[in-house]
Amino acid sequence: MRKLFILFIMTSLFFTACKNEVKQYDEAEADLDSMTVADETVEPKTDYYNIDDKILQVIQDLPEYQQSNAHIDSISKHTKSVAATITPNKKGTYDVKLGYNGDERFETYYNLSIDTTNWKVMIIDPIEGETLPIETWRKNKQ
Repeated sequence: MRKLFILFIMTSLFFTACKNEVKQYDEAEADLDSMTVADETVEPKTDYYNIDDKILQVIQDLPEYQQSNAHIDSISKHTKSVAATITPNKKGTYDVKLGYNGDERFETYYNLSIDTTNWKVMIIDPIEGETLPIETWRKNKQ
């Protein structure tokens, strides 16, 4: 009997805690240019997608990308291309991994670091563990 009473109280608390209110927002009142959070105005990141697009353009112009893309295209019978993961690192710097996104795992071909202040491309050498300008890395590779 006591268990039934506790179950009844818990059930009634559950249903009274849930409100059936749906707050309606008027799109005309919404300020789409900025948001206010805790009395601070936060400007939207309008250039976020432009930075990703620019990074993709920079890496697609690299000979390493083009060679890897041709290789992946040939082994996948023209169904796949190079995949890239772009991760913000520190202010103005992005880490980019280029490789093959297979069914079982992502196989990294190149680890790049791109500085968006001057669009300098650096490559992270996995063997040496150092970050080099891509031109220097190409010379050392030969």
